[in-house]
Amino acid sequence: MQLEQDLYIRLIETTDQTAVITREEFISTTDKIIKRWLNEANEDVPFVVLTCGEKDMGKSIFTRYLINRALDHINSTFGLTYFDCDIGQCEFTIGGCLSYTDIETPLLGPPCSHIKSNAKSDRLLYYGFVSPQPAPVRYLQYVNRLRQLWNIDHKNANKKRSMIVVNTMGWVTGLGLELLKEKICMFSPNVVIQLRNTLVSHQDRNKMPDLTLEWLLRQPVFAPYRDKIKMNNKRQQDYDGQLSYEYIKIQSAAVSDPIHSHRPKLYGRDHRLLATWSYFFTSPDLSSIHLPWSQLLHVFLLNKTNKYSDVIPNTLERSIVALCSSEKFEQLQKSAMNVNGIYRLLNYEDELFDCLGFGWIEHCSNDTQTYEIYTPVKSLSNINLLACGVFDTPDEFQYMFNREKLK
Repeated sequence: MQLEQDLYIRLIETTDQTAVITREEFISTTDKIIKRWLNEANEDVPFVVLTCGEKDMGKSIFTRYLINRALDHINSTFGLTYFDCDIGQCEFTIGGCLSYTDIETPLLGPPCSHIKSNAKSDRLLYYGFVSPQPAPVRYLQYVNRLRQLWNIDHKNANKKRSMIVVNTMGWVTGLGLELLKEKICMFSPNVVIQLRNTLVSHQDRNKMPDLTLEWLLRQPVFAPYRDKIKMNNKRQQDYDGQLSYEYIKIQSAAVSDPIHSHRPKLYGRDHRLLATWSYFFTSPDLSSIHLPWSQLLHVFLLNKTNKYSDVIPNTLERSIVALCSSEKFEQLQKSAMNVNGIYRLLNYEDELFDCLGFGWIEHCSNDTQTYEIYTPVKSLSNINLLACGVFDTPDEFQYMFNREKLK
């Protein structure tokens, strides 16, 4: 078949040879953190551990190791939650998302093996980009919103003495460092763990500084975000001055093994593509649904030149969208542009939307004015928004969904 001739297979060596951390340092650090968590956490205030470091320093490896060892203590009294603020390489979702996930089982594989298509108790927010750079204020608003949602959910559920593990991005210079400071201020961690390269000079201005409390007080804030939340200088001093955390630096021998240096490695986009594959095609719940586009609000999160701004819904065909929900639907609809009964909001940043999952728009029917969408999401009744942002879409997806039709 011609269809089969158009497909190809790309093999990628997934063994990461770039980050080597001694097992003894892993054990001693994690044991120390877990002991503090068990002794200091209470039902009202979680014990927060924030991990940071440049790219390829082994943050994910260390975080998974910490979580897996902490799982030994999970019971009716102690809980464990993973906050993912790395929108470029998410651990439990496809790219462009912020989420928190209550952990109950070990993390034994790469991120694409942890994808949850139908998380019930977890929270998912769709930011729309794979980097904070296009909309850094909105990114921080999403981080803050996620933290607030955890507080609400924790208050309404059976309270536990929780440890929150916060994963951050590897962008740690310039604006990235300012955003990291704001995240530290938001989460008010008990412990900040930084993975550093022992072979890089501390005099290198392009490298990440030691994130000590002294650094925190010297580091400039991200003023546009503070202005957005109307934080005056007095409140700012109180806000930053109350922070106190234990700073732990783990040395990461980030040296490529010359024997294996010829092997291709997985980059951020590779991880996002694998996560997208996993989200749709490892779920037993993947099915085709039909949604009337007149009952949906179309939210476009891209810049003013986004390709969807002129003609919808046909331009959404064969693309991924975020299936979202908002209690302010009628209010948002009034401020939306209405073109032939299709409501759309362009470059909308004033509202943060809860994401229920994702869907692949296979077909737009002008006859029935409905979308044919493939999605593993079960709870469809609350979907009233389609959010369109940046998605890394595998080229082979069109063939895969054609196969689903033939089943």
